[in-house]
Amino acid sequence: MVVLRALRRRIPMNQQSTTSDEAYLESASAMLHFCRLALQLSEFTTEDFS
Repeated sequence: MVVLRALRRRIPMNQQSTTSDEAYLESASAMLHFCRLALQLSEFTTEDFS
């Protein structure tokens, strides 16, 4: 949910320049969170097949 919320977030046009860095960091953080979850799930899955 964290990832989807960050990626779907829209910035109003009048606030776009002031919050663009914040939005970028939030999006990057959400993407890293997603990658960490995917890695944990893939490790869990490979352990089941061993």
